[in-house]
Amino acid sequence: MSEYTKRTNLTALVTGGSSGIGAALVEELVAQGLRVYSVARSADKLARQAERLGSAVMPVVADVSSPSGWQQVAEAVSEPLDFLVHNAGILDPVGPVESLSLQGFRQNFSTNTESVLFLTQKLLPVLRQPGARILAVSSGAAFRAIPGWAAYCTAKAAMNMVIQVFEAEWAAARGIRSALVRPGVVDTPMQAHIREQDSRRFPLVEKFRALKRNHALASPEQVAKFMADILLCTCDAVFAQTLWDFYEKEELVHKMEDCDKKNR
Repeated sequence: MSEYTKRTNLTALVTGGSSGIGAALVEELVAQGLRVYSVARSADKLARQAERLGSAVMPVVADVSSPSGWQQVAEAVSEPLDFLVHNAGILDPVGPVESLSLQGFRQNFSTNTESVLFLTQKLLPVLRQPGARILAVSSGAAFRAIPGWAAYCTAKAAMNMVIQVFEAEWAAARGIRSALVRPGVVDTPMQAHIREQDSRRFPLVEKFRALKRNHALASPEQVAKFMADILLCTCDAVFAQTLWDFYEKEELVHKMEDCDKKNR
């Protein structure tokens, strides 16, 4: 059992909260009684989300790839945060290394890596100490080279190390724990974008199209439930393992049972 299962008035912040995994996670956390800051660039999507889910959702319109966006988010948070979920991410630019522009690479890196480091830095004063948990959405692309995804692979690999540094610096000193989650291949707008790519720029595109045709994609709701369980139902030592993998979700059940035994 986690200490969080015993507490009320929990608050989370989710980036990329208006669509895909982020939107599903916002809904899952609200259903479990949390107040959630949902951060995204689309004011319209956030407004519809807040109208549907009610006052438990606090929409924050901001671009987390920019310093001004980090500041906007920090200024919008008016209470201690128990959970910070870095879900926002972009795939582009897609294409061979010889066509990669410095501007495109930097935009990908600013969204996928810089935002995790510097938005967390901005929010550090409102992260509950001790007790806050940081969870970042990683990718298989952080662990293996994928032709056409030089920017995305590099940025996600760097993001993984940022999270590991958080854990190394803050676990003992501040009582803030950090972890990574690999959601697998999920039926999100990013996956739709992947399937639209030209095979000359992304040679593996047909593999992703086949996954959709064969109904082999996880749903955002399935992944959101998995992530909520990681956040809410694990003890600290279990939560802060190096990496959670959706395809090994039976491991979460065993680890939750271990937490129960330790807390009896």
